[in-house]
Amino acid sequence: MAAFEKAKAEYGAGLTTLMAFDKNTVDIRASLKKVEAQWQFSNTGFEQLEDGNYVPHVISVTTNGMLKRMDAITHLYEDLDVSLSTGAVAANVEH
Repeated sequence: MAAFEKAKAEYGAGLTTLMAFDKNTVDIRASLKKVEAQWQFSNTGFEQLEDGNYVPHVISVTTNGMLKRMDAITHLYEDLDVSLSTGAVAANVEH
């Protein structure tokens, strides 16, 4: 279980880092908040596993939803990167 605990800690830390990024758009922030809520819900399910209570279907559905939402967030970051790059190019052209 140590590897699982490590993976959970790394995922949580990564999510915290993404949420703290100061260039996040309103859409990115809203999507990350939804993932954070799903992550907290999943952690509750993971804790129940440790107590011998199994809710695999709930965890599966929730984490699959997180995966899909994070994929969409990746595309939002790609769009953000393009807009930031375009802005940087425009600023350089003006000088």
